[in-house]
Amino acid sequence: MSAPVGPAGTIAGCGRPATAGAAGEPAPAPLQARSGVAFGWSRSDLIFDGIDAEVERAAVVASTDFFVRDGMTAQIAAGALLDGSLEGSDGVVRSMGPGWMLAGGTTWRVLDGLVGAAPYLLLSLTFGASGTRTVADPPESVSALRGDYVALDARFGATVGKTFGDLVSPYLSARAFGGPVIWDEGDTTRLGTDRYHVQIAGGAALLLGPVDLFVEGAPLGEQAISAGVGVAY
Repeated sequence: MSAPVGPAGTIAGCGRPATAGAAGEPAPAPLQARSGVAFGWSRSDLIFDGIDAEVERAAVVASTDFFVRDGMTAQIAAGALLDGSLEGSDGVVRSMGPGWMLAGGTTWRVLDGLVGAAPYLLLSLTFGASGTRTVADPPESVSALRGDYVALDARFGATVGKTFGDLVSPYLSARAFGGPVIWDEGDTTRLGTDRYHVQIAGGAALLLGPVDLFVEGAPLGEQAISAGVGVAY
């Protein structure tokens, strides 16, 4: 599961124009970073050795984007898995959470979208890891069915969008990802992965000066909904 902060670098690099100083005055110092917090829900279909599973998770994440150089950002994020469930093809539903989440990545703004009708185009590469415990739900259904769940994730994304009136920035994203999911339960260790390895998403950012709000939905592949707030400085 990727961190629910929108595609890495998108809000930070979605075409904010540089702020010029008044006539005869020097331009203000450029923005250096953006920090934010976001909440997200996701659903995945996983394939393990000998069993398939549907996984749903809810998480909250804090992140910071650093404007490393013109057109480049680096991102770090950390958060908590709040709740979730794992429903296996064996008919048993396991509850998940609480848990942890870490992520990092970089984004390259190929097109800045500041001139005319041209859109902005971002390419991103992110890496993430999350972990939690699984427990049979209800516990009475199976005796002592408890486990540890760790997911590793690497994904490449492309995002295209346009900022209108320095205020609203809608975008579309396509992401390809992969990575192992390690699930230990009792004396059994299962190695799994996502069934589809893709995510198609759309979202929008509202830019209110240094403050931004965003919302994103991903109906295809790995399904997800996320929303958050951030501030650039």
